[in-house]
Amino acid sequence: MTLPVKVGGGALTFATISGLSGVGSAYMSDKKVVNNTQQGTAISKIIEDKFDYILLSTKDDEDSSYWNANWGSYKRDNKDKDPKEDAFKLKGWIEGDKESLNLVDQLKKKCSELSDSIVYDGGKALYDNLTKYCARSITIKDQAEKEKLKLLSVEGTTGGGDWDAWTRKSGTRNSLLVDLETLGVVQKDNAYKIIERCKAVITIDKKDPNYSNIFKAYEKVCTR
Repeated sequence: MTLPVKVGGGALTFATISGLSGVGSAYMSDKKVVNNTQQGTAISKIIEDKFDYILLSTKDDEDSSYWNANWGSYKRDNKDKDPKEDAFKLKGWIEGDKESLNLVDQLKKKCSELSDSIVYDGGKALYDNLTKYCARSITIKDQAEKEKLKLLSVEGTTGGGDWDAWTRKSGTRNSLLVDLETLGVVQKDNAYKIIERCKAVITIDKKDPNYSNIFKAYEKVCTR
């Protein structure tokens, strides 16, 4: 079943849209959102609301490491596909060996274009492709920023001006024992280790099966 989407004033199928070209915006999440049953929902809005992924920036070299990683995944997943048979039907896709092929710019352009799509049924197929090739997973840091947590400083080895707060965390470890262990802090560790772990876990993302527990522990241990 083809995925019905709407771009501009006309209704198109996903297969049709994947052949179009468009101008990428600085951030794909900055979209004009239409969100009601009759008109459908912007796929970028669905991604934003689910908050499992963040669409990558298409501006200059921003998010370049993520784009390179996603391109590697795209190339690997579509390595046996001929031109116009790959997931996004990228311009420049070739037959045969694709080891040296680099279409990162084409991938960014297509991701920007498709993220503008309006879907009417949740857009699962499009959602899956966009989050796999055009986005990155939400991290502890992302969620902490969204929830506006008041974090203790992890500057240097002593937590900047929050050293006293860190030592209090260490001094009351019995009430935080499970949370500290979740963050990788054991009984013998001191405040320095707590700071180190609060600094380290912010890159853990939602693909980690223990993400939810780690975030809850981070919220208790690493905040004011």
